[in-house]
Amino acid sequence: MTRSRESWTARILLSSRHWIPALTALIATTSLASGLRAEGPRASAADAAATPGLHRDVRFDDYPDFAAPVAVAARLLGPRSYREYRTRAIAAGERPQAQFFDLAAERFAVYVPKRKPARGFAVVVFIPPWNEAALPPGWGSVLDDYGAIFVTAARSGNPESVHLRRIPLALAAAWNVAAKYEVDRSRIYVAGFSGGSRAAERMALEFPDLFSGAMLNAGADPIGGPQTPIPHAALLGRFQAASRLVFVTGERDEMGVAMDATARSSLRDWCVAHVRQITMLHVGHQAATPEALAEAMRALGNDAEDARAMARSQRCRAELARRLGAEVARLRALQASGAAAATIAAETDRLESRYGWLAADALAAPATAGPGPPAP
Repeated sequence: MTRSRESWTARILLSSRHWIPALTALIATTSLASGLRAEGPRASAADAAATPGLHRDVRFDDYPDFAAPVAVAARLLGPRSYREYRTRAIAAGERPQAQFFDLAAERFAVYVPKRKPARGFAVVVFIPPWNEAALPPGWGSVLDDYGAIFVTAARSGNPESVHLRRIPLALAAAWNVAAKYEVDRSRIYVAGFSGGSRAAERMALEFPDLFSGAMLNAGADPIGGPQTPIPHAALLGRFQAASRLVFVTGERDEMGVAMDATARSSLRDWCVAHVRQITMLHVGHQAATPEALAEAMRALGNDAEDARAMARSQRCRAELARRLGAEVARLRALQASGAAAATIAAETDRLESRYGWLAADALAAPATAGPGPPAP
C-alpha cells in the first residue's frame, strides 16, 4: 500500500474471498478492551518497571490484529463503501496486507507517571497535528496527578493519512502500552489537538469498546454521514451511554468554538449522554493548558451517572429507533410496490448515508422484526 495511490479505500482493497465472510464479524467484534487483557503480549520485568518520566524514540513490536487493514476498514467504512470494498477485494483475488506499516520502524514518545493508582494506570493516546512525538508543555505534572500514561506516535500529524497511519498508529500504541504496563482498561482515553482532535473523535465513535472517552482539543466534526458513518447498534449504544467526550477549546479560537458547537449539536442529535465543554480563557488555538487538561481528566474519570443526561439519551434513542423504523417500513413498502431498481437503490443509499450501519442492519433484518432500538 503506497501513499501515492489516490483513494484510501483503494489502498486497502486487496484481499481474497477467504476473508470476506470474516469481515462481518470483525465489524461488531466483542470488546477490544477486554481483549487487551486476555490476549495482549506479555511484558518483560524491565518493561513493567520502566522509569517514570518521558521516554523518547520508543519502539513497539506487536502489531494488533484490530489495527490491520481488514479490521480498520470494518470499523471505518460505511455500508456503501464496505460493499464496494467487498466487491473489489473479491475481484482482486489477493490476500490482505497484514499491516499498514512496519511497526518496528515507527517511533513513539511515552510518558510514565510517578505513581501507579491501585486500579492501574490510565492511558491517554494522543494524536497530534505535528509530526514530532512530543509531550505538550506542562502536561507531565497533570499526568502524574492522575496516574496516566501518555503515548503518541511520530509521523502521525496532519500531513499523514487518518486511515492509513494516524488511526492504526494510535490503535497500536494503545495495545502495546496496555500490554507492557498494568493498565486500568476502563480508563483508556484517546485525545488529540486540532486536526488530531478530529481523528480522535472518529476513534471514540468507531472504537468505544477500546476507548472509554476522548478529550477533543480544538477540533471536532459532526458525526453521521458518509465521512463519519454511524456504527452498528451495539457500538453506537456503548458510545451513546458510556463514552465521555470532553471538548477543550480556547475562547479566542473562533473556528474551533464554531466547530465544537456543530459537533456537540450532532452528538445531541445522536443521543450521546456524556458531553462536557471546557473553555480556556484568554487563549486562542492551542493545546490544552495544564489546568484544562486536569479538568478534562477529572471529567473523563468521573464514573458517576448523570440521571438527567441518561434519561434524555434514552428518550432520544427511543425516538431515533421510531424514526428509523418508519423510514425502513417506507422503503420496504416501496420495494413491495415494484418500484424501479434505481429508485430503490437511491432510497437505500439515502437511508444508509443518514443512519449508517443502523440502517443497513435494519434492512438486513426480517421484516417482522423491525430495526429495534439501539443497544444500551
